[in-house]
Amino acid sequence: MNQTLEQMAQTLFRQYFVDGIDEENLPEGWKIGKLSDVSKNVRMTANPKDLQEECKYVGLEHIPRKSIALTDWSTSAGVESQKYRFEQNHILFGKLRPYFHKVILAPFEGICSTDILVIEPLKDYMLAFCLLHYSSEEVVQYSNQLSHGTRMPRADWKGLSGYEIAIPPKELFIKFNNLILPSLQKIKTDIEEIQTLTQLRDTLLPKLMSGEIDVMQTKPEELHEPVLS
Repeated sequence: MNQTLEQMAQTLFRQYFVDGIDEENLPEGWKIGKLSDVSKNVRMTANPKDLQEECKYVGLEHIPRKSIALTDWSTSAGVESQKYRFEQNHILFGKLRPYFHKVILAPFEGICSTDILVIEPLKDYMLAFCLLHYSSEEVVQYSNQLSHGTRMPRADWKGLSGYEIAIPPKELFIKFNNLILPSLQKIKTDIEEIQTLTQLRDTLLPKLMSGEIDVMQTKPEELHEPVLS
């Protein structure tokens, strides 16, 4: 389901802002700019000593390839080095080996690896536009071409943010954002449901294996325990 929603969002994005756009003959109200004109790099550092153990942590290993939906993460327990803080609806862009194409929309606030760029749209109504640009093949390939290092190539904000784009007028930003937001919310809801079911499974399976719970003698409502988010 999420894959279908993502594909639909990317198709609409290309129809609105990529395919058929002639930079030499832009529609009225449009202009040529850069990703830095619609977004910024947020560098809020987090000291491991100041973190609560239940704080959610996202590493590169948690981010799927070619999907904006984050379905896995851990907690800050055991984190020893400095990390970056991020907020819900920030864009997380994996800068280490950018060709792995790891770009997601944060479904919650937390901390992440410093090998991840935390990106924030300059305006709320620019969210869908920015997300679908950063997760596009063109931007990922561009970041890879500008990456530094041979064995462990890394992209950087200065290079990435210089990617040239066609910037639409405000009303089109808003129209497109309103069109895509329901799909992004559905993806987030699906992620929460999957996480709840996973936690429920992890709670019940050991009890079933040990015989602590007898399925034949247990009412369905007794199987559901409070699940921490």
